[in-house]
Amino acid sequence: MKKLLLLFFGLSFIAFKSCITDSETPMCEDMILIDKDVFDNGPDDQLSITSVNITNDCLTVEFLSSGCDGKNWSIVLVDAGVVAESNPPQRIIRLSLDNPEHCRAGIIKKITFNLEPIRIYDANEVSLNLEGWEERIGYTY
Repeated sequence: MKKLLLLFFGLSFIAFKSCITDSETPMCEDMILIDKDVFDNGPDDQLSITSVNITNDCLTVEFLSSGCDGKNWSIVLVDAGVVAESNPPQRIIRLSLDNPEHCRAGIIKKITFNLEPIRIYDANEVSLNLEGWEERIGYTY
């Protein structure tokens, strides 16, 4: 009976641990959008990118913009829909910010985007050129 009880608690602990996510791994909040028209003509309110990081398939972008609290912002990471044939292949992306807030406070936001839609089938890596960020971002999958 003790062995059975020990087995039950052991399996319960393993099941509980498997439900806990690693705090270092971000959960992608949004999906990248591939749309040439939105890339060219979508909202383009002023922002300043302060950091960029890729973990697994999630691109985390931290940026600064002016506003009241950022709750009314609409943010989309959009891909131009063009692949530059180089080694590795390259894609051009940008943050599209629609900021209707008229306050002057500096608001910092961090948002993550799932990059899986921009994978290139015959490659295992793509170089991302994010407008407003000087360094290329290597995305390996």
